[in-house]
Amino acid sequence: MFEAAKKEYDQAINRNATLGELANQKTSSTGWRPSRALSAVVILGAAAIAVALLIILS
Repeated sequence: MFEAAKKEYDQAINRNATLGELANQKTSSTGWRPSRALSAVVILGAAAIAVALLIILS
């Protein structure tokens, strides 16, 4: 069970990295906004960690 939760957690981290890269690519034409991309990565990271903790603790 613990291995499955760790695998799920690792997959969530990889998804966050991919989504972070996509967020950096899809900025507006006025220029790159690091604050918007950073906040998206932080929010998605927090959601992934919450899901992983729920899986581990249940």
